[in-house]
Amino acid sequence: QYFILISRKFNAWYLTHKNDAENPLASPIYAEDVSSLPPAFIITAEKDLLCEEARLYADKLQQAGVPITYRMFERCHHGFTHDPSCPSGDEAWYLMCTELTRAFNPS
Repeated sequence: QYFILISRKFNAWYLTHKNDAENPLASPIYAEDVSSLPPAFIITAEKDLLCEEARLYADKLQQAGVPITYRMFERCHHGFTHDPSCPSGDEAWYLMCTELTRAFNPS
């Protein structure tokens, strides 16, 4: 319940009208054609409100032929990478570093 209220508050800060949430610039899941996008890296947390949307977007990219690295961290909440009590945070940072190295040093 609390997270739904927080989500609505964040949406109110960024979206002027309700329909703005369906703008691909606000929610890329609504983009009609994603086939020309560069390789993507998406991580999410199982207990994040955007977890399902992130998975759907990763699927959409993959179906369009975009190279995608996707990882959902189980039993984690939004912001888990900055929470020292979450053991998966270190693994997520390692994965981020690996993907950034690959993106900027392709060989």
